[in-house]
Amino acid sequence: LANFALRDFPQRWTMFAAEVLATTQNGGLWNNIDGEGVGTKMCLECLAIIIENCTDSDFNSKISTTRRNDVLTGLNEISSNILQPMFSLMAEEYSIVVNTRQTLFQMEDYLAKNGRMKNQ
Repeated sequence: LANFALRDFPQRWTMFAAEVLATTQNGGLWNNIDGEGVGTKMCLECLAIIIENCTDSDFNSKISTTRRNDVLTGLNEISSNILQPMFSLMAEEYSIVVNTRQTLFQMEDYLAKNGRMKNQ
């Protein structure tokens, strides 16, 4: 997927972000409802590969400078389409982490009040 995007985006695959980051109900890959979030992980990995190939000096020889600049310009133009689902995902994940931490603190407090240690 990343290779297709590096080759065809933005000139030939103009709807890259809209198609890939669309929900699975709308024919895209973005899916964090199933608990696994496999489609979401695929989208994020694809974006990571694209960005790495365009910005990391170790990968700069894989694509031409002109092509790299085209892809980066295209990503910059659609950044609002990319960032919105990422921010939503991070907000959901952050709330899960906060709730988990609160539960752990409550469990430790309960153990302490009952004269037990958490490593027993």
